[in-house]
Amino acid sequence: LYNNSEMNDGVNSSLTDKCGNCGGTENLMKCTRCSTAAYCSKKCQLAQWPEHKLICKMASKMASKTASAKNELDAIGAMYKTVLKEGVNTVKLISTHAGCFSSDEKETPAGVPDNFIFVHEASVKFAMLGEEKRMYGEHEYKKVFDELVENEQLWLEFFAHFLNHTHAGDCAMVLQPLTKIYYERGDYEACGQVLEMLAKVLYYCKIHATRVGEDRFTEFCKWTEYGANKTWYEMNLILKQHAKNVPLFRKLCQVEMAHGQNELLYKRWRKMYKKCKSLDNLSDAMILKVIKAHSLEFEAVKADSARVQLHECGLCKKKETSLGEFMNCSRCKNVAYCGRECQKKHWKIHKSNCNAAPGRK
Repeated sequence: LYNNSEMNDGVNSSLTDKCGNCGGTENLMKCTRCSTAAYCSKKCQLAQWPEHKLICKMASKMASKTASAKNELDAIGAMYKTVLKEGVNTVKLISTHAGCFSSDEKETPAGVPDNFIFVHEASVKFAMLGEEKRMYGEHEYKKVFDELVENEQLWLEFFAHFLNHTHAGDCAMVLQPLTKIYYERGDYEACGQVLEMLAKVLYYCKIHATRVGEDRFTEFCKWTEYGANKTWYEMNLILKQHAKNVPLFRKLCQVEMAHGQNELLYKRWRKMYKKCKSLDNLSDAMILKVIKAHSLEFEAVKADSARVQLHECGLCKKKETSLGEFMNCSRCKNVAYCGRECQKKHWKIHKSNCNAAPGRK
């Protein structure tokens, strides 16, 4: 459990280092009731009260409720009971180590990153898209990544709290498809940057997995890490960075052998070193030889690369910044437009080539 001082101890001071109304930084005084917001004057406090009152009331109540809770589960239960009494829709209720709040609120509790809603929006988008359309959440996934880069220390401190393990898992969940998008697109530099951030988030996920005791969360951590390492491995094959693949080869093989997936990398070294029955008996030089042989056969992903390429407007040639930003012609699906205006202007040119998609009437 975290009392008031622990919740606010160096985790997020962004709500109290400036006036909650005008943004001023001088003569600041914290709200005496909840201490989650600061104001430079009584006038500013009154002006912001309509927006602040809900979180203020809940924060002060939850602080007293969680302080008397016997354990973490009791604390979470106390948080939910408090917000239910306040009439908050629990479907949109978000629980963190610093308290519960609604996704509709403009403010987050002290200790929760200001742009926490980005993770919530991206995870919802991820859940709504099917396996074949996951790439169309690129805009939301990238917002999460950019936020993590800009406020990395703040987010890692947030993920370090056990009660935030599901949010760390959500973050890892939306970063993984972003790595696949960049990899298939051939943007290996961006892919590497996302993979590095994903590794940092997974570090806390794996720590919390030992405490959670849920097989599902443990499996999620294991296979998300496996997928990330596999992407690293294949990207290194393409870039001919074989030495970097030696430790990755060992990690991937260990997972494959533990789950009977012997048709992948495991099969490669067993074929080359038939007398060697244990991965531990392979030296780094022997593994490097296997990797180099693999690189001669390996081809970069080509079949699916077209589906993740960014489109340009059929008229003005502006290029979208993330997949799905532009809308395709609803009739032929072959031309994209940045807006309705460009589509209308281009119709005279496009209509002669616009044919209904197969099976479309």
